[in-house]
Parts: sequence; structure tokens; C-alpha cells
Amino acid sequence: MKFTSENKLLVPFNGLYVVLTKDGIFKNIRAFGIVIILFFTINKLVTKKFFDKNTFIFFVLLIIMEIVNTCIELIADFMYSEYSSKIKDIKDIGATATTSIWFFYALYLILFYT
Repeated sequence: MKFTSENKLLVPFNGLYVVLTKDGIFKNIRAFGIVIILFFTINKLVTKKFFDKNTFIFFVLLIIMEIVNTCIELIADFMYSEYSSKIKDIKDIGATATTSIWFFYALYLILFYT
């Protein structure tokens, strides 16, 4: 189902469609499922609660950063399809931004739950 620009209210959902089906973070649904299970398992083990609002905030930030990172990677691939060390650096920085959310989540758990 492709959303067209004829209905302006549905245009943002085209991006969601791309993320869910094409080159987005949800392309490998197993990896996404592992991320969800890992987040909530760590939360349960450390906080003794199944659901913590701060864990939810970190999880949402992770998803948003993954979407932004995917967007940056698609733009980089579109602009320069051949191998480039600069494009590789750009993609690595985007991956580092995503990984930093995991780092800050671990730091949050260590500081507030130990």
C-alpha cells in the first residue's frame, strides 16, 4: 500500500511504510524482536519491574535514532553509490549515535539501580 501526496494527512505514513518494509530498521524483524526482549529483560532483572517509564523513554529514543540513522544511510547511499571512506565514516558515526543510547541506558541502570 503506497500513500500518495494527494491526501496530505497520510504523507508521513509513507515514511513509516518505507521503514517497515524496505531498507529500514524493521527489515530484519528478528533483530528488532531481540532488541525489544533485551530491553525489557534487562529492565526486569535490574529494576525488578516489568515496565519502567524511563526504560520506555530509552526504547523510544533508540527507535527514533535508528530511523534517523537509516535515513542518513539511505541519503549517503543515494548521493554516492560507490565505496567511499567518507561515507563509511558517516555511517559509522550514525551507528555510534545509536550505540550511545545503549551506553546511556546502561549508565542509567548502574547509577540509579545499584
